[in-house]
Amino acid sequence: MGAVAELARRAEGAGRLRSDFVLDDLILVLMADKGIHATSAAAQVKASRRFAGLVIQAFEACPRHAPLPPAARLASAGEQQAPAGARSRPVPDQDGGSQGERCPAR
Repeated sequence: MGAVAELARRAEGAGRLRSDFVLDDLILVLMADKGIHATSAAAQVKASRRFAGLVIQAFEACPRHAPLPPAARLASAGEQQAPAGARSRPVPDQDGGSQGERCPAR
């Protein structure tokens, strides 16, 4: 974990990692990834890749909202409706970053 902590310090120092990141966040992500279940090995890999893309964007200090890997079909067709109020695309703040953090010019 020492190497991961050092990498996190370097990324935060470079302005790439959100300032409130803690190593427990990474442990939580690893635990969550183990909980991904799918109907086939291919769907599980696809779901894990999408989950990783979501997490990487969530950890960025200034997410660019790059395209995510394709979604895996995990629920039956009747269960795949988005929750009320869910947006189909993220809405960045005025400078293109996440709420509450200032993004450096690229």
